Amino acid sequence: MRDMTAKIIMNKVKLKSFNENPEEFDKFISDNWDKLVSGYPKERPNDEYPADLNMCRKGGDATKVSKESRTTLKYPYPVYIMDIIGEYVQLDNGHLLFTESGYVTFNKVLREYKLEHGDELLVENLMKIWRGNVIIKRKGEDIVSPEELAITLIRENREGETTLYLVSMWDQRIHFPQGSEFAAQKDSIVEAEKTLVTFDPSANPIIAKASGTVKYHDIILGSTFKEEINEDTGITEKRIMELAKDQHDRIERILHYLFYGDYNDKEYESKMPRIHIVDDNGKEVTSYVLSGGAYIMVDEGERVCAGQTIAEYR
Repeated sequence: MRDMTAKIIMNKVKLKSFNENPEEFDKFISDNWDKLVSGYPKERPNDEYPADLNMCRKGGDATKVSKESRTTLKYPYPVYIMDIIGEYVQLDNGHLLFTESGYVTFNKVLREYKLEHGDELLVENLMKIWRGNVIIKRKGEDIVSPEELAITLIRENREGETTLYLVSMWDQRIHFPQGSEFAAQKDSIVEAEKTLVTFDPSANPIIAKASGTVKYHDIILGSTFKEEINEDTGITEKRIMELAKDQHDRIERILHYLFYGDYNDKEYESKMPRIHIVDDNGKEVTSYVLSGGAYIMVDEGERVCAGQTIAEYR
């Protein structure tokens, strides 16, 4: 074991040849033992990953994220949701949980007119109008647009009541990260001060896009992941190991693996930890690559639902 370890350190870490000096190798291990077996780098830099919402949902119920950590986005005026771009799953409450970063285009609602009995609507849906254009004739009087330029939107509710909206010509866009929960649908009007998007800026989750069964690939204890005890909860967690950034980290990784048996550096570096989600026939539905520092939130063989957090970066 010592000769093999010395050879790996000599070739890969480019230190002096301990093979030729076994006593020097033993002294090196003894002098540097604390550094070699100390914990791996605790965290990735905060700016290495985008801020995201960490939501895990089963049956529409949110878990994992406390209300204190959530950030909400709302506007002081009504908005018209023109389009929703991105990958998402629909929750039981009707909201959209984004599994990848996305964006929404919307327009400010400038005016709102509820039609009364006997009103004559003089515009059509999605018509461009200018200031002074007559839009409604009410009891013999003309109601004209006070807006310089606008687009008309005509909507009828379940009770048969019709509302005319004048909407800004200029699109606005909201970009948000994966894990964001969007509380509206395309081609809908969102009232003023109503929450539009909810997200957690401190989290960076990997979210399942489909339901199925978890299958590990290249997720091997002591080789590509290690177990850590969460100091806050006392729960053992699985963390994907990072490639070493300097000589001490590299020696540490090598020795750690040697405790589990034979070690092959090329074989390690060719591994790519992934989580597959497969259907009932074992066919892969979707797959997620895990880079160093990822915490695995699901077990091999576990059933997961679309929208559930399967891994996260902290």
